[in-house]
Amino acid sequence: MRHLTIVILFIKTLTCFGQTEEIQTEIKSENAFDLSIIKVYPDSFPNVSVVFQAKNKFGKPLWTLDKSEIQVTENHKDCDVIQLLNISKDKPINIGLVFDHSGSMVDNPAQMPQDLETMQDYYFSGLPMPEDYVMAIDYAKEGVLGFLDETKPSNDSISFVGFSTTVDKIYPLTNDVSGIKLFVEEVSPNGRTSFYDALFLTIENLSKGSSKSVIVALTDGQDNESTHTSQEVIDFANDKEIAIYTIGLGNVNSTLLEQVSQKTDGLYYYTNDPKKLKDIYLNIKEQIKSIYQVDYTSNTLDYLEEERLIQFSFVNDTLEFSENSSIYSLPEEVISYLKEKEEERISSKRNRFIFGGLTILLLGLGSFIVYKRKKEELIIAKTYPNPFENELTIKYNSPKNSTNTALKIIDMNGNLVFHKTQINSNGIERLNLESLENGMYIIQIFNDDNMSETVKVAKN
Repeated sequence: MRHLTIVILFIKTLTCFGQTEEIQTEIKSENAFDLSIIKVYPDSFPNVSVVFQAKNKFGKPLWTLDKSEIQVTENHKDCDVIQLLNISKDKPINIGLVFDHSGSMVDNPAQMPQDLETMQDYYFSGLPMPEDYVMAIDYAKEGVLGFLDETKPSNDSISFVGFSTTVDKIYPLTNDVSGIKLFVEEVSPNGRTSFYDALFLTIENLSKGSSKSVIVALTDGQDNESTHTSQEVIDFANDKEIAIYTIGLGNVNSTLLEQVSQKTDGLYYYTNDPKKLKDIYLNIKEQIKSIYQVDYTSNTLDYLEEERLIQFSFVNDTLEFSENSSIYSLPEEVISYLKEKEEERISSKRNRFIFGGLTILLLGLGSFIVYKRKKEELIIAKTYPNPFENELTIKYNSPKNSTNTALKIIDMNGNLVFHKTQINSNGIERLNLESLENGMYIIQIFNDDNMSETVKVAKN
């Protein structure tokens, strides 16, 4: 198994800037981290790229990181930092706005009269609304319009998909913000909720473009009309590499909305006060434009090494960061590259030091030992079902006479969440993982001499 262990360490801190206290208490970002690893790209090895998002402790993006502040080591060896870039701040992206205009958007939980459960009867019967009453949909429109105003100076393309009983309000991708604003202002509440169908259609439309795409989706109720499921939306979004940021307003299924965002690398926001929607939209606008990439040159060229420990240290005396870690597998082409370089080194050494048949024999024996080691590695052959609910079965192959085979499960933040020191010797291990939270996990088996490649599984 070859994989990277990413450990991010930010040091020397004093103070932070961020959102106001009011926003901090009123808006809840369920998945906010000070730093989150998005992906590691070792394909151009020995040059390695790590893409991450940086935010302060209030969840506000950070724009001040600089190459001069970063130090990188790999397996405790200093590496040359090639560049540190903000790769999204000025890069055009496609943004799909998914907007709930079902009948329940008439209701404003923060202004509902005590003797009423809903204002929909007033609205749809044409009765006058209470004085100073503002519908949730009006605050939601204000949030979308503010989001669009923030988009004006950029080259981003925006699409708008409104839904109620069906997906019925569609404005295609465009740079014409004024056109979308007029379209949004005409949307009115009616019908039921087809949230997942709206997400599915938006993914389908955004995937036709060539730029990076994200979805910002608002709903105030639970889906009761869609033909698509939340899992279908998650699978489709991951296939198209589209992150989904969800906003829950009032009586929503926060568990499902959070899963949709968490499993597609987005964020979930919740508020019971429609007045806060504008702040949420503007916060999301900042989030999707705060992606960094650091490129460095690896000094660890041994393809037999089982793990790569990368340490990032940012030194900044005005910002505060927290520690984060993740595990990534090296792609096969990188292993092939390192193996090729090792063979070239052995071949070069052979050409320089030919001392007769005995030396050649010894080199051949050394190569045999190397390849025998690779052949005898543990292998996880199959995991099922995947995704799983509580029970997971693991089939594995191990070298002859292999003993003391153990198993570990790690979450996507690099935390060890399950460890079994001795698994069955018959090649089949059945686990009860009911205690684990829903999400993605990495499984690996090992003994004293061998370690398997990691396998990713999902718990639903």
